[in-house]
Amino acid sequence: EKARELLARTLPEGLEILEVREAGLEEPSLPVQVDAAEYEVHVETSLSEEELRERVEELLARKMLPRERRGRLYDLRPLIRTLKVDGLQEGQATLRMVLSLGEGKTGRPEEVLDELGLGGAFFQVVRRAMVLKGEQEGSGDFRNPSALLQASLETALGDP
Repeated sequence: EKARELLARTLPEGLEILEVREAGLEEPSLPVQVDAAEYEVHVETSLSEEELRERVEELLARKMLPRERRGRLYDLRPLIRTLKVDGLQEGQATLRMVLSLGEGKTGRPEEVLDELGLGGAFFQVVRRAMVLKGEQEGSGDFRNPSALLQASLETALGDP
């Protein structure tokens, strides 16, 4: 409980610690345990919601999505675990996606947007949660395993 109180004092407003657990020294590091990330993406579009849903369905139906990153070819399709349109209002669509993370298998929201034909549009990405190996993603409300986990990962990965 004392650790929770000390950590809570240093967190920015709006960030809450949901759980604090003791981790043994023999446990793998946090980055090694991360399997995927759940994202909420807001993107400007002139498409109707129906047209956007059709594009998502077509993308998910494809067997392969060949891409190139840093001169290396890879298949984006197996990195997209889930992708859905969550609504469209005043020319701004909200997409929710779960993308694989890990060494040699990292999906990026901007690459998914590019495959949907929205690559040049203004967009904002919110990482809602990190999914640990063995956990089930998409529990309905973009469950965050713990604010401490997210804060630790952001620090470890150098995210702002």
